[in-house]
Amino acid sequence: MSAGVRVWAQIAATGLMAALAWASGFADRAPPAPTIYERAVANAGDTERLRHVLQKAAAGESVTIVAFGESITAGAHAAAGKGYVDLVRAWLTERFPKGQVAVINAGVGGSTTERGLARYEQDAAKHRPDLLILEFAVNDYLRPNEDRLAELVRRIHHTAQPGKEPAVLLLEVMGVTGESAQPSHANVARTYRLPMLSMHDALWPEIESGRLDAASLFQNEWHPNTAGHAAIADLVTHYLESVASDGREGHGCGTSAGSAQSPAR
Repeated sequence: MSAGVRVWAQIAATGLMAALAWASGFADRAPPAPTIYERAVANAGDTERLRHVLQKAAAGESVTIVAFGESITAGAHAAAGKGYVDLVRAWLTERFPKGQVAVINAGVGGSTTERGLARYEQDAAKHRPDLLILEFAVNDYLRPNEDRLAELVRRIHHTAQPGKEPAVLLLEVMGVTGESAQPSHANVARTYRLPMLSMHDALWPEIESGRLDAASLFQNEWHPNTAGHAAIADLVTHYLESVASDGREGHGCGTSAGSAQSPAR
């Protein structure tokens, strides 16, 4: 059983398989899984640094990954050990058994990219990450005056040692009605050629078509539940697997960063 299937098996335990129309009663209406994964790549970006990080892990070298974000990254409203960072960590450990992969959770509730700027050195840079996963899409949407993603990206590269700049992956999570700061973050993704994964782009077509009940993924308006965290982790791990396997995922799909947003609430 592949790593991706194992992650979905965890999701099945929470009931998300049925919600995502993989259950037998809806199998005839379910889109092929690759469609969801392809849509998730909202901006292809440049994956050279990310491929290098994954190659280091495969070779048994030490790799440090920092998930830097808000309460969703911190694991809010997920069962113990079932936040998306926990699931990504478990997948990395299994996928790269020879590697020394450390995954550090630097999620703080209420954080925006502006607040992230204030704590970046203390919470993230001090670990000298090889890869940073940035997740601020919900709080930057709720407080757009605190959206400082471009400044944060510049800080990341300016504070790194020359030639040792970390790979950066933008992770755009959404609220239950689809909103996020993805449109503004997409401009940054294009400018700095950063890969961007979008929960909205992956799953919103399933919600609009009636194949998926968005409420099945969320604890409240802005926080995913355990099933939602598992869905996020699956999008991330499938993407990492695609880059690790052949490097083509980041070159040729999902080039329309900031694509369709949800209807007005």
